[in-house]
Amino acid sequence: FYELDVDESGEICVEELDFLLKDPVLSRYLTSIDIDTDNASMLFNLLDRDDSGLVNIDEFCEGCLRLKGEAKSFDIHCMIYQNERLMHKLEDTFNS
Repeated sequence: FYELDVDESGEICVEELDFLLKDPVLSRYLTSIDIDTDNASMLFNLLDRDDSGLVNIDEFCEGCLRLKGEAKSFDIHCMIYQNERLMHKLEDTFNS
């Protein structure tokens, strides 16, 4: 995490993650624990549980553990994320 946090703010943004996923060492590490690195923005959204636009070390570690596993796990979490976003948009539409 600390290597990802280039500006040493204690949090990473999507740009930092995207840039560092191009690092072959980090990419191989995440691939070795079965985390798909092909879609950096979706990976970031799955890690950013509070939708702050930043990922702290707790979110990063918890997210990596949650996403660890076969590609199916990543795909399922992508679907859950997209469904949650859709539900929020529907709620906003009905409440306005």
